[in-house]
Amino acid sequence: MSGIVSQMSVPVARATHSQRVVGAVGSKHSTVQGKKVVSRTMKASRRQVGAIQVVRAVAAPLKLPDITLENDAEALTKSMLRHFQYTLGEDPATIGSSPAEAYRALAYTVSERLAANFKKTQDHFVATDQKYGYYLSMEFLQGRALLNAVENLKLEPEVKDALAKVGYTLEEMVQAELDMALGNGGLGRLAACFLDSMATLNLPMFGYGIRYSYGMFKQGIEDGFQKESPDYWLDSMGNPWEIVREKVKYTIPFGGTVVKGVWEPEEAVLAVAYDNPIPGWNTDNTISLRLWAARPLEEFDLKAFNVAKYTESVAARQKGETI
Repeated sequence: MSGIVSQMSVPVARATHSQRVVGAVGSKHSTVQGKKVVSRTMKASRRQVGAIQVVRAVAAPLKLPDITLENDAEALTKSMLRHFQYTLGEDPATIGSSPAEAYRALAYTVSERLAANFKKTQDHFVATDQKYGYYLSMEFLQGRALLNAVENLKLEPEVKDALAKVGYTLEEMVQAELDMALGNGGLGRLAACFLDSMATLNLPMFGYGIRYSYGMFKQGIEDGFQKESPDYWLDSMGNPWEIVREKVKYTIPFGGTVVKGVWEPEEAVLAVAYDNPIPGWNTDNTISLRLWAARPLEEFDLKAFNVAKYTESVAARQKGETI
């Protein structure tokens, strides 16, 4: 009988013999192909005389280098310059004259620390078998993330020193940040306050919302009347605070008909998750505002393109982005 593939996807080891069961299920350690394995003797059914021995190869844990992030001013400055050059593709010598790019380099630097705490938080919740709660809202008026993250991580003095080394103040970087355009009213601000409170209280929670590409809307006043326009808060490089979860996506069907009690959708899109870590105050606990973006199941219709139907070739993508 074939063995069972281990969780580490190591080569399968095959069982080579059977033996008669005398007592309870037993186990012992041995070596297969240079790997430590666990041999388990399993009881046979009533119609069987012997038992089947299944051998599972368990790979030794990898010895990875320490990647703990340092939080002193020197380390933060180096991280900013690294992101400025390697993430943004800019010349480090120009950082002093590029405030928008400097802000983004700082945001990546601080968000790395948030991501580290977010992982620790999720590992703790999983290890202690916590039950998660989910707060759903159409709006989340989060405000600017930089200052909130720096203060909750207790890095304000270090960040100010790091910025001084490249010619900026923290206030200048705060002004360079665009608001996450995910809400406008009291409902959105209330939802954001709930997230901050849940993170501070060490609760295993997620906020669920929609990743609006153009915001809810940008509000202006013209001739005494409100004027609404798109809020282009997501530039071509996206949001430096978010973590895209390509493995966390679901097919969402729409429309269609019901035939003999079975729903036959007319169309469908992919919902893809983006995590935005939310730090708590006076705690390392960090939860997430998980935003969902709509993507088409098929980005491009090559058949339509080949017959010069260029608009139809990207119709599915346009419809997905419209949602």
